[in-house]
Amino acid sequence: MAEVTLSKLNKHYGQTQHAVKDVDLAIADHEFVVLVGPSGCGKSTLLRIVAGLMFLCHGTQKLFGWPIGLPAGMEIPAFVTYVASPIELGTGLLIAIGLFARWAAFLASGQMAFAYWMAHGTKALFPIANQGELAVLYCFAFLFISARGAGIWSVDGTRSS
Repeated sequence: MAEVTLSKLNKHYGQTQHAVKDVDLAIADHEFVVLVGPSGCGKSTLLRIVAGLMFLCHGTQKLFGWPIGLPAGMEIPAFVTYVASPIELGTGLLIAIGLFARWAAFLASGQMAFAYWMAHGTKALFPIANQGELAVLYCFAFLFISARGAGIWSVDGTRSS
């Protein structure tokens, strides 16, 4: 079903200082993984890339039916399709590549907070009771990225050096 694969991942500073060298990682569907490491090694950056790509997929699903179409019988209001989906696609791409990541993540965080209260928060107070966990996770992950910045593997990082 779903899998995350990193192959021969490298990050070095200068010619001699290797933070990450030839890392291979495969995370299978329903597998739980915890990443630990020293500050500055790319943990937050990996979160930014994965969250951005996943958010982008939500936008392309609603706009283009890709990578999979919407579930049968699911109707989405026009304002979600034509307002929220382009925001998901655009901010997801910017967050994933790390271009204007703080602003894009702030906008995406606000959209997810709005989505939570529009679609889930009116049903029950707690996310576990109203199926709003994903919206809350995206909201706070993007708020973290907005506060923290794009990290070491980003277009913003190369622009500021």
